[in-house]
Amino acid sequence: MGLSCHPFAEWSEAVLRKVRPHLVELSVRAATLKHLRVIRDMSSLRKLDLDIGDTAGEEVPTLPLQLEELTMNEFTGGHLQSIQWMPNLRRLHLMGYSEDELEFTAMPEHCGLQYIDVAISSDPTTLSLVRANRATLSELQVYCATRPGHCFINNLSASLHQCGANGLRRLTLRRNPWHHDLRNCRLQLEAFRARFGPGVGVQCSLCVDE
Repeated sequence: MGLSCHPFAEWSEAVLRKVRPHLVELSVRAATLKHLRVIRDMSSLRKLDLDIGDTAGEEVPTLPLQLEELTMNEFTGGHLQSIQWMPNLRRLHLMGYSEDELEFTAMPEHCGLQYIDVAISSDPTTLSLVRANRATLSELQVYCATRPGHCFINNLSASLHQCGANGLRRLTLRRNPWHHDLRNCRLQLEAFRARFGPGVGVQCSLCVDE
């Protein structure tokens, strides 16, 4: 089910309340506090694609802990921290500009993430997330520019390799087409392939045939 909460906030809240008992998959845009409170109590929900609207200065409700796949666009630090309390979560997509530096811990009751797609502005948070799921992670997509500036992560290949994700089989460097330098991209790919070896398929999201 897909739903945009703006500009019909009251109507969209009523829709969410109606489907709350049995909804398994939900994609929601511009969710405010009233919508998040309903989503929190969706006991059948397994897959959530969430875009949060204006919640500045408010205490944001937690997300359903039984989720198996989660996509968050513009999230709160609390939502990000709650990921490690979702025991069945296997796939995670993160996009946003949070500067919060969060430290994740591998919880014994957590099955561990198999797939991570991350495009956030906090490098330490990204690396901590990979470390916490190194025992189960098989595919990683990470946003990284090809030259110094916004979203450029120096020595990213070394930092990710040190996370110890030995089961990793595919690694994709996500690019912005407006800031994609082909020569630098090839150098980055070479650095990653040298670090991770032939057992990991390394590619650029734009140079898929390289």
